[in-house]
Amino acid sequence: MSENKKIELTQAIENQGQKVRQLKSEGAEKSVIDAQVALLLEFKKELAVLEGTDKKASKASKTSFTLKTAKVCSFITHKE
Repeated sequence: MSENKKIELTQAIENQGQKVRQLKSEGAEKSVIDAQVALLLEFKKELAVLEGTDKKASKASKTSFTLKTAKVCSFITHKE
């Protein structure tokens, strides 16, 4: 059953993406576009959870890390 749900969500994502592109090309109001984009993102989130590729879940189980260091700028002054 989850395979059918994946197919349905994939089709919904494609259709919603086309709808968003159409609204943007027509110059629709930002609030209308934002509402449709939010729906598209919700579909994508549901698909990610269903596939087990939810970004939030993968960040929690991440075993490697990146060491962040401060960037140092040095200024050279010339005295004449």
